[in-house]
Amino acid sequence: MKWQEFSRTVAGDQCSQPDSSSGTISQLISHRGEVEAVLSSSHKWYPKGIKNAESVSGHRYVDMHHSYCGEDAILISEANCCVIVVLLDTMSNMRFSAHIAACSDMKSKYWLRMKFDLQCFFKKINFDISRMESFLFSNRLYKNGSGSFEQKNVMRLFMSALNPTQLKQIALKTYFIEGEGGRMWNHYCAVRLGENSQQISISLAH
Repeated sequence: MKWQEFSRTVAGDQCSQPDSSSGTISQLISHRGEVEAVLSSSHKWYPKGIKNAESVSGHRYVDMHHSYCGEDAILISEANCCVIVVLLDTMSNMRFSAHIAACSDMKSKYWLRMKFDLQCFFKKINFDISRMESFLFSNRLYKNGSGSFEQKNVMRLFMSALNPTQLKQIALKTYFIEGEGGRMWNHYCAVRLGENSQQISISLAH
């Protein structure tokens, strides 16, 4: 499946774009979490100088070209045109997260680990798409378009574990977060999930 078909299947009312009204993201994730407006580079969740798997206030940091599958508290940030992927199992505390860049598929060791983590997530939930939710964060997700290298890498990763029917099912349960109120997703923004909770906390930086 190509990005155009996948993104076209994502419902328009599950997308928040920079020209969406302020408060749209909160409405989209009201069942799943909260959004906090923060100042760029001066908030506690901007992981300056932190490396992958290191701890930030008790949260495991997931860096570019890296992924994580498990139940630990996680933090993902520092992404503009890169794509932050968060998959949640709504029946347990299992989650998959990844920070995918245009060249992630060229980092062979990390790319294989991403595939392993993704396959592990779906095995843990018995490939039952009905029990999961998907969130993608980026400043441009090219809905209905062919996408850039970042989106194509997202599809390459997904196709390593899923068939086209499963991908369409996931698209129906996917949320696109690009920004709101004229504000675009930027590398100071952050996504985090606490331990033993599938509640998402978003720091929307400006």
